[in-house]
Amino acid sequence: MYCHHFNLDHNPFAITPDPRYLFLGKQHREALAHLLYGIEVGGGFILLTGEVGTGKTTLCRTLIEQLPSAVDLALIINPRLDSLELLAAIADELQLPLPPLAERTIGELIRQLHHHLLATHAAGRRTVVMIDEAQNLTPEVLEQVRLLSNLETSQDKLLQLFLVGQPELRQLLQRDDLRQVAQRITARYHIEPLTRSESSAYIDHRCAVAGARRPLLSRGAKWLVFRLTAGTPRLINLLCDRALLGAYAAGRSRAGWREVARAGSELAYPLPTPYRRRWRERLAIVATAIGLIIAVSHVDQWRRAPPPTAASPIALERPTLAAPAAASIDSAAIAPMQPPRSANTAAPPLTSYRQASAQLLAQWQLPDEGRSLCQQAVQQKLRCYHGSGGWRSLRQLDRPALIRRITATGDIDFLTVVALDAAQVTLLNGAGEAEILPLQALEGEWQGDFTLLWRPPVTATLLRRGDRGVAVRQLRQYLGLTESDRYDAVTEQAVRRFQRQLQLQVDGISGAETLRYLQARDPRGPHLQPQSSAE
Repeated sequence: MYCHHFNLDHNPFAITPDPRYLFLGKQHREALAHLLYGIEVGGGFILLTGEVGTGKTTLCRTLIEQLPSAVDLALIINPRLDSLELLAAIADELQLPLPPLAERTIGELIRQLHHHLLATHAAGRRTVVMIDEAQNLTPEVLEQVRLLSNLETSQDKLLQLFLVGQPELRQLLQRDDLRQVAQRITARYHIEPLTRSESSAYIDHRCAVAGARRPLLSRGAKWLVFRLTAGTPRLINLLCDRALLGAYAAGRSRAGWREVARAGSELAYPLPTPYRRRWRERLAIVATAIGLIIAVSHVDQWRRAPPPTAASPIALERPTLAAPAAASIDSAAIAPMQPPRSANTAAPPLTSYRQASAQLLAQWQLPDEGRSLCQQAVQQKLRCYHGSGGWRSLRQLDRPALIRRITATGDIDFLTVVALDAAQVTLLNGAGEAEILPLQALEGEWQGDFTLLWRPPVTATLLRRGDRGVAVRQLRQYLGLTESDRYDAVTEQAVRRFQRQLQLQVDGISGAETLRYLQARDPRGPHLQPQSSAE
């Protein structure tokens, strides 16, 4: 309803789990890394928990977008099932032919599933089962899920299991009769609500992705949003949506704290008592300050007034607020205090998230098909990476990147970094126009976060000692080693040196993080620096 009023492409605060709006705060970034690590390692259970509305489902949808092409996924979103129904739902998700309902048994479904998993494993594929809202699983069904993890070969687990749910799931797994399930969890992460600064950045991020060119909520409004929602993303969406609707109805260009307070009242979010008291105190201070200014101006005018004479009885009257001397001030003397503006000088055009995404795809010589950036990347066998770390990380990753800056006037601008050296950066706007700026020009406007595309090895994104194949051969080329397809001790030591040099986790294993930095040495695709200096 209000999108046209604010010049938005779509609703920025819809509560559907749209990966386009994924905001990676510190905890969400760590949670996504845990999920990706679980897929790379394989086997066992991965546990992701968080309060209602903290972004678990959106995070899982983002993970699904970034799954390697060699991974089959069975997503269960309605876990209120018995053991037989759950097995049938998994088989159906994997597109297995199901026996007639009257002939279905747990044993028959497990046999069929085991046969399918052995075939996919032999073909070099992996299978992931992700169960959302897993706190609704009964202990009996959880035990059946544990038994699925027994499907294995002599070396590998055939099934990777993800349990996603509310904090009650952690309490459920503490039961004594479920200790065998808890012991098989290889990675777990609990998502907390956003902090105050992350909450503000989250609001601006969603508005910018929807097409906003400047923040749509004032600083006071965003502060009150955090106070009312405690940083829970779903509640933030509901409150901001209602506040923007109120600003639209009032004809305002953005929502202030009054619109947020009114929206909170409509949604039954109680306005914090300290907040009411604080604003009463502020109004009292402002009123007192105005009274003091008026009083001081009166005293000053009385002091400057000429002494009364018998010939001018009118001088004994109280002077008015506007001093007569003000009329004699030279207007030219205050003109330099106004910043000069040229009628021919136009503000530089701002770039939307959609335009910047198209520019980033163009750097990889890919067309923009109108879907989300990460969806298009996966289709082209690329990966999205949402990172932070500023210019240092971008130099090391050495790939074009999309960055967001907030200008001095509060406008949100997305730009594409296409070249970078020690002193300056080359940026593209939405029209493809390049601008070369010193790095200091973006200081204070860019917080160091970015999104880029990278090309992982086709066959694997986790390599360790003992592995063999094309991906190992490519890895050794990146490291400058002799040609071989064996991940031997020499390869492991070279990986450790590389990890130590870039201050990564030094474990000798080439996982997704190590490969992202190593792919800077891949001559394919665009780079920020000339390859002679990047290698």
